[in-house]
Amino acid sequence: MAYPDRQHDVPRPALAQDSLPAFSPDGRSVAFVREHKPLSESKGQKGSFWSLHVYNLESNTDHVIWTPPSGPGARFFAPEGSGLLWSDSAHILFPWEGSGWMRVCSVLASGAAAPACLTPDKAEVSSYRLSLDAKTLFYTSNVGNLDAWHAWRLALDGSSPQRLTQSEDMETELAVAGNRVGLLAANAVQTIHPVVVTPEGQGKPLVSPQHPAGTHFVTPKVVIFRSEDGEEVHGQLFVPDEASQTPRPALVFVHGGPHRQMLPAFNGMGYYSNAYAMNQTLAAQGYSVLAVNYRSGTGYGEAFRNASDIGRLGAREYRDVLAAARYLKARPDVDPARIGIWGGSWGGYLTALALARNSDIFAAGADFHGVHDMTEADKPGFSPEENRKAHELEWQSSPVADISRWHAPVLLVHGDDDYNVEFEQSTLLARLLSERGVPYEEHALPDERHAFLRMQDWLSAYTWMNTFFAHTLAAHKP
Repeated sequence: MAYPDRQHDVPRPALAQDSLPAFSPDGRSVAFVREHKPLSESKGQKGSFWSLHVYNLESNTDHVIWTPPSGPGARFFAPEGSGLLWSDSAHILFPWEGSGWMRVCSVLASGAAAPACLTPDKAEVSSYRLSLDAKTLFYTSNVGNLDAWHAWRLALDGSSPQRLTQSEDMETELAVAGNRVGLLAANAVQTIHPVVVTPEGQGKPLVSPQHPAGTHFVTPKVVIFRSEDGEEVHGQLFVPDEASQTPRPALVFVHGGPHRQMLPAFNGMGYYSNAYAMNQTLAAQGYSVLAVNYRSGTGYGEAFRNASDIGRLGAREYRDVLAAARYLKARPDVDPARIGIWGGSWGGYLTALALARNSDIFAAGADFHGVHDMTEADKPGFSPEENRKAHELEWQSSPVADISRWHAPVLLVHGDDDYNVEFEQSTLLARLLSERGVPYEEHALPDERHAFLRMQDWLSAYTWMNTFFAHTLAAHKP
């Protein structure tokens, strides 16, 4: 039986990943991103790995309207929850890091001209939306201060950007609701809460979070220090209010992701809002805590996020963690013999790496669902020799590679139904530590995921950590 040729009636799929579809206002076209992901994370790549497409639903034709050049922005990356927007039926807004910074840019849907970037350079954008009439772009950015995020409005007629509010709160996410803009805001003492901005520019919180009587939070200070190779690293320092003549214990906190940025305020993500509250609790108990924004994190440009030799390619970001410990060690109010470290996920990996490589500096650590063996299966498209070299580098980037140097005590916490990091990563580490007589405390959470689903499990895990550090750091005398 013969079938009619219908290739002209349907889109032609490619050997790629298509994402972020967005209909034009007239409903006649769909814009989307087509991405060919590179085999490796090498910085020496010469190609471009994505393109912007418009598919015309009336003619059933697909057009490539723009492909970025090689270099910064040649690999696709977008802020979480953001995608493509049509400002009218002729222009598409999209995220791009061509200058080395995450910006919102505009391109003609016809592909007749090069893109023009709308938001300021040397700053990142974390969220963006169009007004209902598509004449104004609202966005959140850290322009002017990489450790502070605020909401902005930009009329698409060529006007200059204007701050949406004058609040000092961190404003990291937004949504358009009629003629109003909704923001998610937080500060050093208030958890994330919704704020509605009226057309007149007045911001009104929808809720005012209340804290239990007697709760007192310190205001973290942004500190900047340099890593061993000269890279500038940012962090937030929580210092107990009480003046003490006796140097106190201290902790380095390492976030997960690793594409995250910690701020001197509560975080919009529940996982890190909990971590911020825990850092406040530790400060209230007399610890100095330094939350470090190490390389591969967001907020500081594409070169910082995609730094070479990070993770399983060489663990270069560990230099920033070590620099944070040395910063604490040099402070007169910190006891250099009582510096610990804690973190979860990628932060758990870096915690284990710190204890394996530098138990001489880190006296104890709390490792939540971390990765401990970074080796992976052979990569298709790699020669046997290339795979062998990759495995050797992955091994040398793993905490287990330096297990013979590990002697500091550690707390291990992992949910046994973790879909992000295999539960076996922690059982493996426990076996290796047992073989070498390294002291550790272990806790498995039955039927629990990576980001714990039950609040009671967060409370239990942080209580275990609190008690663990009280025994290993606070009670220790030099």
